[in-house]
Amino acid sequence: MSTSLVEDILAAAGKPVSGDTLTVEQLRLAINEKRVLEVSYWSVMGEGSASFGFAYELSHYSVSKAFPPYIVFPKPIPREFRINSSGSWDDIADVFIEFGINDY
Repeated sequence: MSTSLVEDILAAAGKPVSGDTLTVEQLRLAINEKRVLEVSYWSVMGEGSASFGFAYELSHYSVSKAFPPYIVFPKPIPREFRINSSGSWDDIADVFIEFGINDY
């Protein structure tokens, strides 16, 4: 993954929080305000890969956790950074750490 994309998003949209820290209503509002990334994970024969992309809608929310996991920013993500990353991380938590969220 190009670290520059992560750095560009952080510089433009601010320090994010995990979507799990928000209510469903707050998460929906953040998605509508274009402030949310969705983290994905794929696994084939034990080899996994995590990536992120711009969130367009709230996919699912249970009582305990949002799924897929979301990264929420204080400011909108500029249009030029609303792209999907490549699958360069081994785990979902690694994506969160890359964005400075260490408690996912």
